[in-house]
Parts: sequence; structure tokens; C-alpha cells
Amino acid sequence: MRNNIAGIVASLPEADCAEISKLSEEIRVCIAAGRFDWIGELATAVFAQAVNKGAETGSYELILDHAVRALAEYPSVESLQTLLRIPSTLGSSKVERDRGERRLASLVAHGQHAEHIERVLFDTSSESAHSQNFLACLIQELVLSSVVIEQYPKVISFAERLISERHPLGVLPLRLLPEEEVLRRPPDAAPDWTWAVPPGSTTVNLPQELLPGSDHELDIEIAETSVPESANAMAAAVNHWRTQSNGRVVAQDFWTADPIAREQFPDIFKQLPLAPWNSEPSQARLYPSTLDLTLRTLLSAATLRPAYGPGLYGAYGRLATWQSLGGLTGCPADTPVTHIAEVARGAYWFRTDIKSAWFYEVAWDLSVAVLRPGGQEIAFLAATDTD
Repeated sequence: MRNNIAGIVASLPEADCAEISKLSEEIRVCIAAGRFDWIGELATAVFAQAVNKGAETGSYELILDHAVRALAEYPSVESLQTLLRIPSTLGSSKVERDRGERRLASLVAHGQHAEHIERVLFDTSSESAHSQNFLACLIQELVLSSVVIEQYPKVISFAERLISERHPLGVLPLRLLPEEEVLRRPPDAAPDWTWAVPPGSTTVNLPQELLPGSDHELDIEIAETSVPESANAMAAAVNHWRTQSNGRVVAQDFWTADPIAREQFPDIFKQLPLAPWNSEPSQARLYPSTLDLTLRTLLSAATLRPAYGPGLYGAYGRLATWQSLGGLTGCPADTPVTHIAEVARGAYWFRTDIKSAWFYEVAWDLSVAVLRPGGQEIAFLAATDTD
């Protein structure tokens, strides 16, 4: 079977689940035996046949995906070299190729040793079927995997090029910021440990203290100051919920004539004309939060799949998260991430529940609020999606 690649590929459109499973097992056997060239030839032939036929590609996609994943998750120089030579997806559009490379970067960062990655992927003489953007994503995926990038000079050199060439990911730090330390896996973590926060949840790993406020309204002038630019920035981490799925997003800014203290925020919050509760007499229940919890919430929303379509994966998910934090804290669009973090540390963060007809309450709901430094500016972000 291993030598009859043409026959295997030709039979894939009619293959049943048992045959697909058998071929997947064959790939695993070849990986264990170090037969990377055979897997590379198979993946290349699958891609070529799928492109030439232009017909149903389900079986082709399954086998190509299994080959890519198997190579990416097997830590060796040879598997990486083979992976460089094959496409990561059957998609031919720029959007599809970009998504495939984002996913591939995540798989490689989690499956391969950093020293092998530097040697194979960041050597200037390496030949690759993948774009510069793949390597840019890979650097950030390594950062999120707690790799100390400073130990790898070729990776640093490439990262400096990204900055000089104004690549979108070039603005991200090459090490985890203090607020991102919660993403680092503890040495004694359980097998199912994750930093991800279920969107909308106020019961799983979240503060339980309800902030009820008082029974009277504060006599403070409040004005909504929302503008499209700010709303778009705040929504960066969840924008794909509405562009590729059934999601909807609300992002609002408010200004108060007098500064308010953190303990006054629940009373002011009840007076805000928040879009998800505009047609209902009761306002959202308010919970305290922290910057690192808000970051986890937004990063979870950015990286995990919405109801339809993929997530942004780690690299662009991290970028979108800091863009949202920049919008929520009122920072200009070109503010460095490190400065956004400084401003965000001086803000007060909150979460609300999702008990409103506006939220679908299926599995994708999010609602956060922030009182910015100075006490006169409030930002609110809510998102929901459904299948």
C-alpha cells in the first residue's frame, strides 16, 4: 500500500470511513518509522488530484489534514523539512491559505522543539511552500507557548524584519507581558488544564461577588460618546463572530461629567443605555473582574471557533485581543501594546451576566465593561453568536 500512492489517491473519492481510517493509520505507522518522504509524496499527490478534479474534496481534505497534523506534531528535523514542502490546505484563495497557515503555525509551535524550528524554518536558505506570514504567526505562537524567543537569534532577526517591514504582527512583544502570565501552563497542571474562559460564563473559574449597587441614582451627567472607530477597535477580538458566523456585537463609550470611584460604578452602570437591555426594565448584573481575566476572556473569544468558521488562532488572536483592550481603554490605534497594558492596569474591569433577549445564550456570549483611569470614561463590549 505504501508504494502505490497514485492508486491510493485515485480511490479516495469513493473511500468509505473504514478506508479513510486505515489510510490515516498508515500515515501514523510511517511517521513512527521515519518515512516522512512517503507522507510528503502522498500529501502532494492528494493536493494535486484535488485541484485537478475540482470535485468533492472531503476525503482529500481529511487525508491532507491528517498528514499535516501528523508531521507537525512529530518532533523532528525531518518531519519539519517535509512539512515545509507540502501545502497546509486545499483552499486556493488567499483567505483559505492564510487560515491554513495560521493553523499550521499553531500546530508546529505546540508540536515541535524550538531549536528544530529555528534550524529548519528560520534559516535564510530554507525553501518553503509557505508565506512569510506563516513564520510571523509561528513566532507569536511560540511566545504564547512560553518559549523564550531571546534564546534563538535567527528568530529574533526575522522578528526585527517584521517590525521594519511594518507587518501587522510586528507590533506584538516577543515575550509574555505580566497580564499574559496566566497563559503559562503551571508545572503541576492537570491534563485538562486550560487558560481559556468559557464566553459569557459567570460561574466557571470567575469571581462570584455580585456588585448590586445602592437603591438610588447618582446625580451625574452621562453622555454616550460612541464612534465607529472606537467601536471597531473594541470589537476586534469578536469581529469574526459576525463576519463569518451569525454573531452580533455592541461596543459603546460613555463619559461622565464628574469622576466616579470604583464603588460608585454599579450605580452609574445601572443608568447606562446599554443596547442589549434597552427594551427591558432591568439592567445587567455586574461582577468584578481583573485585567488578566478580561484578557483571557477576549483571547478565548478570539482564538476559539465561533458557531461557524475558524477562530483567529494564537498569533492574530493575541493581536486582536490587544486591539480590543486598546479600544476599551481609549488608546489611539497606533499605541504600542506595552503602553496599552500600562493604561489597562490603571483601569477597573467588570463583567456582566448575559440574561437578556439580545444574547442567544447558546455557547458564545461575552460582556465586559471598564472604568478607565480618571474615572470619567466607561466602555462596554458585548457579543453573542448562535448556530
